[in-house]
Amino acid sequence: MDRSIVLDLGNSRASQSEDDASAPISIRVSTSPDATAKTKGSRARERPSLPTNRAAQSRDLQAKVSRFLATAIGLWGLFSWTPGALAWQNWVTDFSATILPLWVPASLVLAGLPLLLGLLLFQIPEWASLQATAAGLLVIASVYGFAASLFAFAQPDSGWLTALGFPLSETKRATVWCLAMATLAGLLSFGCFREGQRWRRIGELLSQLFPGSEREPTSSG
Repeated sequence: MDRSIVLDLGNSRASQSEDDASAPISIRVSTSPDATAKTKGSRARERPSLPTNRAAQSRDLQAKVSRFLATAIGLWGLFSWTPGALAWQNWVTDFSATILPLWVPASLVLAGLPLLLGLLLFQIPEWASLQATAAGLLVIASVYGFAASLFAFAQPDSGWLTALGFPLSETKRATVWCLAMATLAGLLSFGCFREGQRWRRIGELLSQLFPGSEREPTSSG
């Protein structure tokens, strides 16, 4: 139903005739329900709801934390390439060497795994990716720890040293290096696991407080 408000302004002009001055001037203001609903709808579209804002802020912060950890993992992966890269360079420049020692490509492959995990986490910054990265880093830490134990108890007649082509004089340095790499991998794995659990709980809490807010699309600013 269309309602109107009539305002009587009385004699607004002195030059008008007496009959015209006695007639009221009407101003019609539309207050129909359709117009009111359209106004409310436009205001609702202009201002996002509180659940949408909270969910968007949570996802943005989660992405920043995940990409920070992914960058740290990638830098550590590049640093762990150092022994294998140096040995590769020495082998290339040494014309007397005929066969590349097996430990060189093995160390390069092991050092390349953190780069893949960091790239995955950077591209998919979610709590599930954090948990998967934590599991992968834990496996890498276990491999480094196992290698450190082998180098620590290596003997001159150890067959695996001969198979890898690793010099016996470098076993102590290799033990320290593997222990350092295992420690860094363990710390990064713990950080990823902790953040993954934290953001999983935050997502569950938001879904309980604001049902359906986690499915709202976020606007890229």
